[in-house]
Amino acid sequence: MRPVNGRSGWRALARFERVDVMTGTDFEELIAELLRRDGFQAVEVIGRSGDRGVDITARTPDGRKIAVQCKRQAKNVPGDRIRNLIGAVHSTYLGHHGVLVTNAGYTAQAQSEGHGRIAMVGRQELGSWMAGTPLKV
Repeated sequence: MRPVNGRSGWRALARFERVDVMTGTDFEELIAELLRRDGFQAVEVIGRSGDRGVDITARTPDGRKIAVQCKRQAKNVPGDRIRNLIGAVHSTYLGHHGVLVTNAGYTAQAQSEGHGRIAMVGRQELGSWMAGTPLKV
């Protein structure tokens, strides 16, 4: 994704008609930019193969570590993706809070498995976040 200057530039990209056709890499970059916009520090896009189940690491504005998995897809995120992130947080990313961000939704099983264990940002929450509401983790 090419760099975009200013908030209005990101807002133009951060629309579902654009997000829904982004590559996974572009979606990861968009999420990283939204984190930076909201004051998250040390935002690092890991992505690609060998990421050990996490695409982005960062620190919240109050200093807590987060590990973010990004899922840009057409179908709802299934439970196994939640389990994968929980496993990554409990093995490779100890001390991080898991966050899964998707442009879709979550299956009932995924919602059940993730409830209280990770932050789950679905389509509705992502839309609010892209519109300017800061992410709360």
